[in-house]
Amino acid sequence: MAKKYCGKLVYIGKGRIGTVTNYEYHETGDAVNESWTCRLLRSKSTVMVTEKPLIIESVGFAVIKNALTCAVRIKGQTYCGYAIKAPEDINDGGFAKRLAVARAIGDTDGIAELLDEDFNATYE
Repeated sequence: MAKKYCGKLVYIGKGRIGTVTNYEYHETGDAVNESWTCRLLRSKSTVMVTEKPLIIESVGFAVIKNALTCAVRIKGQTYCGYAIKAPEDINDGGFAKRLAVARAIGDTDGIAELLDEDFNATYE
């Protein structure tokens, strides 16, 4: 286990933020294989990814009326995202935060996947 990334706060796609708990690096011939195991914030679950996650310095959230906003700091730059809560939305806390973070990062694929998951979970 290399300690290069351990303890770093990272964005791992679909609005998920976690802390790197394990980083593995293997060279085999002409190929390099890397994997990151991340513990999701405010959760006991872990995710293993093979694409390098985006290292972030900090993330903060604020609620203003029916909007949740977030500020994500990466390499000294701050990026903002939001999620607006409709009156009939269930307040699970997690979905809005993940959507706001994905918007701040500019992860359009992650936003689409997140919205598809939410739609399927709500209407199936």
